[in-house]
Amino acid sequence: SLTDVLKQGPYVASMFNTVDAFDIHNEIYNYMETLEEVGKKSNTLCMVSTGWDPGLFSYQRLFSDVILPDGDSYTFWGKGVSQGHSDAIRKVDGVLDARQYTVPKEEVKSKVLNGERLKLNNFDRHIRVCYVVVKDGFDKSLIEKKIKEMPNYFLGYETIVNFVDIETLKKEHSGLPHGGRVIRLGESSSDNKQIIEYGLKLDSNP
Repeated sequence: SLTDVLKQGPYVASMFNTVDAFDIHNEIYNYMETLEEVGKKSNTLCMVSTGWDPGLFSYQRLFSDVILPDGDSYTFWGKGVSQGHSDAIRKVDGVLDARQYTVPKEEVKSKVLNGERLKLNNFDRHIRVCYVVVKDGFDKSLIEKKIKEMPNYFLGYETIVNFVDIETLKKEHSGLPHGGRVIRLGESSSDNKQIIEYGLKLDSNP
């Protein structure tokens, strides 16, 4: 999604109906407006952001919001490999390969499950842990800076960058596990707190 889908989506939609998994949350509405314009001109239909989140988790948030209207929703991603974030790191000049794990902050998740209605943003709920293989001759400190300052992916998050060799990456980080939880914490009356929880745990995604 970082570079490809923004260009490929409208191009393909000018000829065919499309389904994609565009996942840059901050850009979804702008992307939809672009596809809507293309679709009207080309008489095509486009379904966007059909992955886990945005996608399936979005539906779960909607359903739980309807069931518990007086409440707050919390989404915790991971622990697992974010393919989009891993790909974004690989596009940094000097990076040979990379894996990025999205890790929920367990202490924050525990507070929510214990009934604390907290005001949280994505940065408050997650840590991003990166394993990066660097090509010979490139400055690791500069690469780390570029990763941590990447908007829509790492900027604002607690981000840990670990530099490893290619053998270690293949041996210890070749899998694609992922998961997450959508939690709705609310009240059905002044004396009754309710929790709706949807969980996902995948050994491989895909």
